[in-house]
Formats: sequence, C-alpha cells, structure tokens
Amino acid sequence: MNREEIQHYLVQYYEDCTLKRRLNAKTIKAYKIDLKQFLDMMEENDYTDHAALRDYVYQLNRQYDKYKTVKRKLASVKAFYHYLEYETIIIDNPFHKIKTQCREPLLLPRTISSQQLRAIFSCVYDDLEHARSDFAFKYHMRNVVLLELLFTTGMRISELCGLRKEDIDLKERTVKIFGKGAKERMLYLGNDEVVELLKRYMQSIVQDRASPYFFVNKYGEKLSDQSVRNLLHMLERRLGFSKPLTPHMFRHTFATCLLEKDVDIRYIQKILGHSSIAITQIYAHVTSTKQKEILTLKNPRNDYNRFDKRIH
Repeated sequence: MNREEIQHYLVQYYEDCTLKRRLNAKTIKAYKIDLKQFLDMMEENDYTDHAALRDYVYQLNRQYDKYKTVKRKLASVKAFYHYLEYETIIIDNPFHKIKTQCREPLLLPRTISSQQLRAIFSCVYDDLEHARSDFAFKYHMRNVVLLELLFTTGMRISELCGLRKEDIDLKERTVKIFGKGAKERMLYLGNDEVVELLKRYMQSIVQDRASPYFFVNKYGEKLSDQSVRNLLHMLERRLGFSKPLTPHMFRHTFATCLLEKDVDIRYIQKILGHSSIAITQIYAHVTSTKQKEILTLKNPRNDYNRFDKRIH
C-alpha cells in the first residue's frame, strides 16, 4: 500500500472518527498530528511492510525520551490500522506481528503538600476578602470556588471547565460530571463550607447569567483549561513555590489523601472516574512512600534508645 492510498483512507478514517465514533476535536487533532508524522517517517515505503513499520517504531523510540509520547503516537497509528482491518481494506494487520510494548517507567504523581495547600487557599480567600470592586469580587469568588471544587472532588480540569449550571444540585448536594469517553458520574458534596460557598456563588454570580456554564471568563464565555493553568502559575509565582503547580496535582493530592485515610481503592477509582483499577493503583505507591517516611521518622520505637532488657 503506497502513500497516496493511505492518504485516501485517512480522509475516510477521520470522517469515521467524527461521525460514527463521535470523538472530540482535540482527540482527532492529536490523531492527525501523529499520523502525519507517521506518513513523513515512512516516506515512500510500503505501508504494510513489516520491516518498514518496525523501523518506524525504532525511530520513534530514538526520537522521544518520554515513554508516554511514544505510547500515544503508536496508539494513534495502531488505531488507524485497526480501522483498516475492520473495514477489510487490509486483511493482514502488520502490527499484530510487531512488538511495540516496552516497560513503562513508574512515575509517581506529584502532590501538593499540606503547607502549600494552606498557602494557596489563604491567598485566594484573602484576595476575595479584599476585593475592591464588583468585578474583582466576581473574579476572586470564581477562583476560590473552582479551586475548592478541584480539591474537594478530585475532578479533572476538563471536567471542571465543562460544568454547567444544571450539573450542580445544591439541594441534593451533588455534582454531575461528564468524564472521558462521555462517561457520567455523580459525586456528593460532603463538605458544608464548600456547599455554602457554592450557594453564595450561585446566588450572587451564576444564577442570572446567560451562559449555561458554571465557570466563565471575563467575556462571559466558557472558562478554558489554560485559564485555570494560568491562575495556578500566577499563584505559584506569588507564593514562591520552587516547582510548577498544575490542576492535576489537586487530583493527585485528593486521591492520595483518601488513601492515607484508609479509603478503599475501589471507591477512589469510582470517585475519580478511572476506567481501570490499574490506573488508580499508582496512588498506592505514593502512600507506600509515605508509609516508609512515617515508620522511619515517626516510629514510636524511636522514643526509646535502649530497653532495660539486654541481649546477652
């Protein structure tokens, strides 16, 4: 199969992704970037040739240090070949005979320390308390509410920005979240202070607003993921943090705190909206590290230099 034929089938594939599989625009954009790179790296080779495809896999591994980057790009290409096989455009999928798996390095999720959390919330609440105009009040109130929701629910940044007014039921104290793959989950708002804060935000700011979204920017449009990241970068600089502060760190911190409080990992999986328990297991490694720290630094045995009984 030559380049011209592949490009023809790619047009059909993107249409299938949009109309049949209903993938979001970001996913399709990522597919297009990865598959264009695939075409460029394959050059004029036969696109069903095992040797050429193996060389493409080797090139990816040489070019990128990050395991996740290689894994994502391979997944994009393999999904396209699966489509070709499913549509019987090709009979023999060459990727069935090419080993692409490699050992994934264990990267522990970065969390926010309790000291940093106190500093973050102290800062945003202080800004709200000293707001000198209606615009400043609305801006700082929105920031406080979105950070509180990030930390009290552990939701993803995309889920937070996608929240609509109708998704939050303060009477039932629930928030409806639409996660990856359009999967829906309902979370209970268990903290009284957060519920009261949401009521105040809803009544004073959200209720009469035209936009259906719970969080908007200064133009009244849906708040973007990047706007939240910019807010966190600003806080990171103001507070003098040595490492970057990201929205996902709130999710990691939320999950790790639950594990440290002995919450069953399967409950945490449901709360976070993970499709597999294997994804949630990463937090067990974090608490294992914490356990080592506790048993080393706070072990009650450390209080006793030498017991009366000695070994003879």
